[in-house]
Amino acid sequence: MRTAGPAFHELPRERLLEVTLETMHVGHLLDRALMPAVAIAARNVDAVDQVAIDEWMGASPVYTGRMRRLMAIEGDGVDAIMKALQLDVGFPHQYMDVAWKLRDERYGEFRLLHCGALMDTERYGEKRVIGMCHTIEDPTFDATAYATNPHARIRPIHRPPRKPADRVPHCHWTIEIDPANEPVGPATHTRAVGGLPLARIVNERASESEAQGMTDYRGAFDPAFRLGKLATATLVAVAREFQIQTHLLASSAELTLTDRLGAEKAREILTAQWIA
Repeated sequence: MRTAGPAFHELPRERLLEVTLETMHVGHLLDRALMPAVAIAARNVDAVDQVAIDEWMGASPVYTGRMRRLMAIEGDGVDAIMKALQLDVGFPHQYMDVAWKLRDERYGEFRLLHCGALMDTERYGEKRVIGMCHTIEDPTFDATAYATNPHARIRPIHRPPRKPADRVPHCHWTIEIDPANEPVGPATHTRAVGGLPLARIVNERASESEAQGMTDYRGAFDPAFRLGKLATATLVAVAREFQIQTHLLASSAELTLTDRLGAEKAREILTAQWIA
């Protein structure tokens, strides 16, 4: 008989940090478990790209808003966008090594010194790399930024396929806010995901009588931010929020799969995803 493990708040600090990093990575792992079933059910490998786009665009603005509230991330500038990305399951620490450069409220850049997702994908050839780094990234990055500022755009300076094959950094992007930009609106399923009970669940944080570390993310953007800088009760709350982000992604995926394949098939695929 399986028994439940300890809750986040019951873990020693060192183990809590390890588990929080692993929890942040689960969103990517579940996507790897989902997409083969999508390709088989749709009988089309390219269907993977469109499902991934709808999945992340539907969920990321919702969970970004939640994390901003939890961590008191204020404002609508590039610094606020970067803070949210540092706490996004789409950018799991260690799996992705991101270097941030903030110029001002309207402009910044980030480079992926190492991208685990690219390492996973390059073995399948250039077409799959283009699918991930071009077809999927272009709309989903803007959808994530939309949660903070609908006039923001995230655009590549360079990105894979890598030429030469060992090029580093793996990619390099700008984040720019221009009030003249046409505002980005919610994606097809963003409102539906935002209306789910899960999207409104309260993530209560225990009080910290003698907090050692960050209890919120007000103030200046920290390009060297790591989860280990968070106070313990805050780290527990962020770990729970990563769980919610992952479940919102799964909910968004089920919505788009239902549109394409029907409710019964969508639930069958989601079940296979979670038991892998």
